[in-house]
Amino acid sequence: MISGKLSIGSALAVVASCLLAQAAQVGSAAPGAGPGFVPFDPDYGAKARRVRIVSEKEAQALKAPSVLVRLPNNKLALEVRDTSGKLQPFYPVGLATGYWARQAPTAADLEPTFTNIAKLGANTVMMGLHWKVIEPQQGKFDFAYTDMVAGVAKKHGLKIWWVFFMHAQPPNWPVANIADFWVYHLDSHDGADYTIQWLKDDKGQVYRTIAENVKVHGEIFPAYSHPKVFPLVLRMLRTFGAHYKDSDTVIGIQLGNEEGFSAPDWRERPATENWQANANPVIQGLYEDWKLKTGKSDWYTFKLDTVNSWWTQFSAAYHEGDPYKLVSFNLWTGGPEAGYEWWIHQTGTDALTYRKGNIDVIGVMLHRPFNEQVWANLDHLYAYPYELPILIPSEIGIDRTIGYFQQSAIGTIERGAQGYAVWSYTPNMISKEGKMNDQGVSFKGLADMVKANLDVVHPGVPGPGDVAMQTSEGFRVSQLHAAAGTVGILYFPREYDIKLGTLDWDQVKALGIWQASHPESMFAGTFDVPVKVTAVKAGKYSIQVYKNGEPQAPSTETLQANETRTVTVPGITKSDVTFVRVKRLL
Repeated sequence: MISGKLSIGSALAVVASCLLAQAAQVGSAAPGAGPGFVPFDPDYGAKARRVRIVSEKEAQALKAPSVLVRLPNNKLALEVRDTSGKLQPFYPVGLATGYWARQAPTAADLEPTFTNIAKLGANTVMMGLHWKVIEPQQGKFDFAYTDMVAGVAKKHGLKIWWVFFMHAQPPNWPVANIADFWVYHLDSHDGADYTIQWLKDDKGQVYRTIAENVKVHGEIFPAYSHPKVFPLVLRMLRTFGAHYKDSDTVIGIQLGNEEGFSAPDWRERPATENWQANANPVIQGLYEDWKLKTGKSDWYTFKLDTVNSWWTQFSAAYHEGDPYKLVSFNLWTGGPEAGYEWWIHQTGTDALTYRKGNIDVIGVMLHRPFNEQVWANLDHLYAYPYELPILIPSEIGIDRTIGYFQQSAIGTIERGAQGYAVWSYTPNMISKEGKMNDQGVSFKGLADMVKANLDVVHPGVPGPGDVAMQTSEGFRVSQLHAAAGTVGILYFPREYDIKLGTLDWDQVKALGIWQASHPESMFAGTFDVPVKVTAVKAGKYSIQVYKNGEPQAPSTETLQANETRTVTVPGITKSDVTFVRVKRLL
């Protein structure tokens, strides 16, 4: 059983280990300018520690409750232990409703929520959590709340993937009085909080205190390289990882939510285009140190290098506590992955952050209508099925339009991803009367098809297997194949990507513009869609269609090598998602 609080002896051991490991010399800022900084380490990448990858044989011999396994076809995939202790394939289908309230949920609050999440076909809860909750006082860790969450999730057969905040979004996320968190007040001088990042506007006004920052932005980011903050982040992550090392419910942690460098509110982008500098002397001292050590001087390159350095060391610290559970990261609403300069410049993150920051999982957010730009950049840089970082998007938006959710989820699955998660800003996908709304029906239909075809989706890699599939009528069929068969994902592609100029940051306006130019009448009607199935090898094949989660009666076809048979899928709308499962029997 996991204890609610860390023992004094264990806590002291963790502290001692941390201090010994982090006995780095503190750099000095200009005299009287501030508290100094943790120096930039140009060799941080060489010291990186990611999740440990094991073979299937090695995995069975381990005691770890979840592991990332290298399968015989070379794909990386997650396996978790069942109640008997045997490792089984696990494909996270996550859902988060969020608790945007001052009060953290109780077990009584979680019971109906987790009941509904399970009814919707999800197997994983993306659960928001702030550092303050597990370390309410410096050096005094308390896991009573997180243990409660894990206990309720286990009761409902769900896994937990923490969405772990180190920054604050006062006044409403995710616990009361978050701006008073002790980390943000470790080193103040004349009212200025040196342990938070400062903003500087285009007129030279510097916002040094939490109250000032809240007025112009609303979010508080730690000054991670502050000499008091940095070792405490590492200690906290080691402790957090170690606490859930043996948990069969917790399977991962998203380390930060849209974090990195603080930035002005994106809703005020035109007015804040030239807010370029973090004026905290901690960051300014680190910038000068970086310039000396790298020979570079560009402010935005400094921010990229610094975030990569921070997150490499943060993920390594977590893996010192637990070498097997996955660490993910998400960047600010997908903008950095899409290559939008404003997002990259403000946050210090881009499409390369997942690799250079030594993150295990690409937790890309898919809310806005520039998916093709996101996918083009990520596809160019990463081989998700085979090499770290793997692909498990953490936030696929479903509330703006169901079609956009479907397109985003399909784009994820067809790439051989190792799971996906959906964020719903509409919490009641199932009403109090037990009725599922349209979002819930769509989510569950896709989740049910994934579950029914897990033996292909979990180990599957993109492309045809024993058969190749083609279609027409403006529909598309993408394929995953594994030893168990080939799954074709049949859908009607909606080209959401449009050039929006100054509106490219606003998801509501962007999707509104798209929808105004693409009325639902364009997607009306039903179609009998032909799917051509061409055999690679001669044999008898089973063909089964799953339409919006519902399995249809299977058929059997005998095909010669290179012979094609057309299977007609009747009554398809342009809003349906259909799986066509083909398995060679003989």
